Amino acid sequence: MLIISFSQTTKHNFIIHFFILQNMKFIRLIYIAIFIFSINTTIAQNKGLINNGVYIKISEGAILDINGEGASYVHNTTNGIELNGTIKTEGDLINNSSTEEIFSEFGTQANLIFDGNGSQVIGGTSATNLYDIDLQANTELQNDILISGDLQLNGAVLQVAVNELRLTETATITGSFDDNNMISTNEDGSIVKEISETGAYELPIGDGSYAPTTIDITQGTFNDAEFSINANNQKFADNNSTTDYLNVYWTINQSGITDMECDVEFNYNSNDIVGNEANIYGLHYNNTSTDLLDQTTANTITGTVTEFGTFTGGEQTQVSIMDINDNFTIAVSNNNLIIESDRELLNTEITIYSMLGRKILSQKITENYNEIALNNAVSGTYLLHINYNGVYLSKKFVLIN
Repeated sequence: MLIISFSQTTKHNFIIHFFILQNMKFIRLIYIAIFIFSINTTIAQNKGLINNGVYIKISEGAILDINGEGASYVHNTTNGIELNGTIKTEGDLINNSSTEEIFSEFGTQANLIFDGNGSQVIGGTSATNLYDIDLQANTELQNDILISGDLQLNGAVLQVAVNELRLTETATITGSFDDNNMISTNEDGSIVKEISETGAYELPIGDGSYAPTTIDITQGTFNDAEFSINANNQKFADNNSTTDYLNVYWTINQSGITDMECDVEFNYNSNDIVGNEANIYGLHYNNTSTDLLDQTTANTITGTVTEFGTFTGGEQTQVSIMDINDNFTIAVSNNNLIIESDRELLNTEITIYSMLGRKILSQKITENYNEIALNNAVSGTYLLHINYNGVYLSKKFVLIN
């Protein structure tokens, strides 16, 4: 086995001179070897590094700089990189090996930096597991990646495209986010966040324009839990609002989370507003119904939900009285009024009147199943008024003592 150790104090690189092939653009590491980089090493302008079988070790403090537009690192081997220093590339990171693990070690001082002048790519025939990554240039995913460290966005848009950006429980996203510094998704690609407990998760996402989301799970049971999210910069197909609505929607799916309660916040740009924002309410579409969230204000949708789905903004009439009526059932048992619904009732107020118009009680209900004691009410017919986020309906019921 060949071991080459670099200990010079200059940037002269023996690897380049030893392995460069005549009239070829790429430097090919084609022998079984260990290459130890202990000083700053630059791959010449517009060259690339193709690893067909060597083991690369980059010592703490050393920089392997794959320099120049189109200067990519191509990983064609199961031999991993032992990274304790820094790899910088102005080209692409391509994993064509049979494993997702291209790093056998990623030290506490290790860093992977994308600093090209144009758009860069992370792709190849295999997905790639990464740790800390610093994106200083726009980068497109052409296969799935997993990040278990810090994803730094420093003036870069990470385009997920049709792929999956998976964040482990320990992964973080840092940066000063805006239209030019975010994670861009669409209906085919998504961010997946692994979780095991309650907590707030801020996601700097958008689709062309910045539309960040905060998912604050305040209650739940977790078993191999995760949620996925994407943003789409267009009107949601099921949103039939005609005058006042948003040209953006977010879709969130979950797995392994039960008994959940979650506060959600979605932010959008003024350019996403059609009509009058004052007339727009948050809308939550799930498998069985459409639920009203809070009225939008200051380019923000907020609300509390017990399941995920698709979220957007539109007219209050999208949740019709008939739609609500079909999802409420009432019954009387042992002087208790029972109200059930398959809707989220976190902002629902009920009032009970006698047929003479006397108010019997008024209270908020927050559960899908509610038993309301009517111990002081006499036998007779009563009228139940339900205020569901500003949409009203009435139901009669008979109480027999």
